[in-house]
Amino acid sequence: TTTTLSIGGANGAHVTLPVIPAGAERQPELQEPAENPYLAGYKTLESGTSTGYASIRSIERDPETGEAFGVAKNGRARQFPWGIKRFEEVIEHRTSDTNPAQTSVVGRYTVAQELEGRTLEFEQRVEFVSDADNFHLTFHRWVKEDGEMFAEKTWRETIARDYQ
Repeated sequence: TTTTLSIGGANGAHVTLPVIPAGAERQPELQEPAENPYLAGYKTLESGTSTGYASIRSIERDPETGEAFGVAKNGRARQFPWGIKRFEEVIEHRTSDTNPAQTSVVGRYTVAQELEGRTLEFEQRVEFVSDADNFHLTFHRWVKEDGEMFAEKTWRETIARDYQ
């Protein structure tokens, strides 16, 4: 009833695990499953994707531009004693067979907190766009209180392609 680990020799690397012989005296005594706990004021309103990440459901073609694009989405909402918290993300990836240098990824992420007497929204939009010479990154964040802009900031950067 011991575990051994052997490395090398005629058998190479292998593990030997103990075997417990069958017998009534060795049967575990398992308890009955308990009910899931419930806390008042906590509830899942929308669970989102099974992985927790945005997922692409289809790839489509834009008939006007010939670009192919996929949109990944996810969202969830949970209720707490203090209010409701919602999360939503949408990510669109777009590219062209005729001009692959012009490719983009645009993501929007929103967290909204519905509190007693006010709603707070935290949102960001990330755009990553390319052309034949550069990548262009724009990152825009803002906060709204009851639908009114409270604060916002935008960062922009151009990154030259180095063709590695």
